[in-house]
Amino acid sequence: MRGAVVLTAAALMLTGCAFSGNGLNTAGLDRIVVGRTTLDQASQDLGAQPTDVWQQGDTVLARWAYKATLATDAVYARQEVWLRFGPDGTFQRMENSINVPALRHPRTAAEADREAAQERAKAQSAAKAADTQPTADDGMIVIPGNGEPGTQPAAVDPIPVPPPPPVSGSSTVDPAGTQPLLPRGSKVVPGVTYPLSSS
Repeated sequence: MRGAVVLTAAALMLTGCAFSGNGLNTAGLDRIVVGRTTLDQASQDLGAQPTDVWQQGDTVLARWAYKATLATDAVYARQEVWLRFGPDGTFQRMENSINVPALRHPRTAAEADREAAQERAKAQSAAKAADTQPTADDGMIVIPGNGEPGTQPAAVDPIPVPPPPPVSGSSTVDPAGTQPLLPRGSKVVPGVTYPLSSS
């Protein structure tokens, strides 16, 4: 009974929902650069085609919009971005925005170049730091510690690898005594546990 009430309430709530426009990814505004980004690239960055496009002289004004109404005017969400593209087809300026976070905005060419240079410097310093770390190729073994790698000579005895287990249902005799906990010559049956002796 309780489930039916919940389903009925959800159905009534959904009847008052309305959505228009395309989903708008405002994080994509950070990738739009003055004088470099085209209308097609802006559409990819914003995750949708513009809702409206107007030719105005030798420029183009494009509008991305998204609107959602829940419970008929009780809850209302709206986002819009208006971008102008110049005669060369590249982004010139943001004409208007509605309900877009202040940190989300197109970049100037200088800002984009500065951010790219910072990213390159970070990548180069990370690569340089990785080149100075000792590796197994240097004849050293890197031992993780408290944040700093330590090293020791590579002359380390290899760890013996045990032979593969016998095929299920078979048994083998261990003449060489490779099973350290069983007496030499013991019959080994897979899946059987053996008591340890104190001898």
